[in-house]
Amino acid sequence: MEFFGTIPSEWNVTALKRVLSEPLKYGAVEPGDDSDPSNPRYLRITDFDGDGSLRDDTFVSLPEEIARHYYLRDGDVLFARSGATVGKTFLFRNYSGRACFAGYLIKASTARHKLTPEFLTYFTRSPAYDAWKDSIFTQATIQNIGADKYARLPICLPPLPEQERIAAYLDASCAAVDAAVAAKRRQLDTLETLRKATLHAAFAKESWPVERIKDVAMRIGSGVTPDGGAAGYLDEGIPLLRSQNVHFDGLRLDDVAFISKERLTRKWQAANSNHETYFSTLRARPLADALLFLKTLDKETLTSTFASSESIISWTIAFLLHSFPRHWGKVRCFRRSPEHRGRD
Repeated sequence: MEFFGTIPSEWNVTALKRVLSEPLKYGAVEPGDDSDPSNPRYLRITDFDGDGSLRDDTFVSLPEEIARHYYLRDGDVLFARSGATVGKTFLFRNYSGRACFAGYLIKASTARHKLTPEFLTYFTRSPAYDAWKDSIFTQATIQNIGADKYARLPICLPPLPEQERIAAYLDASCAAVDAAVAAKRRQLDTLETLRKATLHAAFAKESWPVERIKDVAMRIGSGVTPDGGAAGYLDEGIPLLRSQNVHFDGLRLDDVAFISKERLTRKWQAANSNHETYFSTLRARPLADALLFLKTLDKETLTSTFASSESIISWTIAFLLHSFPRHWGKVRCFRRSPEHRGRD
């Protein structure tokens, strides 16, 4: 099959419907507005995490008389048939209570003497399965995979003992990766807590006065907007930082726009006839981002943008003042007029 490439000679390829114990089945079409814990749990697409695990915080149930037609057994595989998760699969196992499933899911019960549910689940996370899904999507205007299409899903089928060995190996490997990811996530959480505590200790001084930024800024205004918008951007020139370049973890300059020096000069001269500097400050990490931006400018641009080293210091201080205090609002620029020079 075109999706698999070269496979071992002892493996077979067959349609999913030929290795099932019963036909594929759609779930119940019910609203799921019951939360009675004594009734069977009603599983929907939103009840599964991205890794396929069942969530504990989304419990809803169905009355027994409805749920009994859609019961799940340990080892059933659920296929998502539409929406953002179309093609995703969820292995139902190790659940202590009764459960049924919703209409946007399709249940596959494998014939265990031919295909193990664990191998089927891992197969649906393979590049071959992704290629098959893409081929289905290109044939339709709406991304939807119904039971008729899943029934014809080609499956590469090793001998049963080999399926079990492959699934066991992947279980162990994925568990190790998940544990490593969880450990790194805990480290990042700890570092983030430390960062916040450090900033709090540095700036939360009871003896410091609290002022609104508009009461201590000399001027607040907007940045430069080139004539013609995006049509005026160039492949090279003076970097133009836009809101899409500013993220909570810093500046991202991989898609920074450029404008010509002539256009920038006309804009800035018009806006700054009586001011020494003009620049939009950004909601990002302060000093590192300020230096990162300055590093992107060549000497000529720096000279034309900042009239003196004092101008650079003034802009950087404005950047720092804006970035930290939580209640100062959205400050977008800080400028020093000639009459204020020499007062510091």
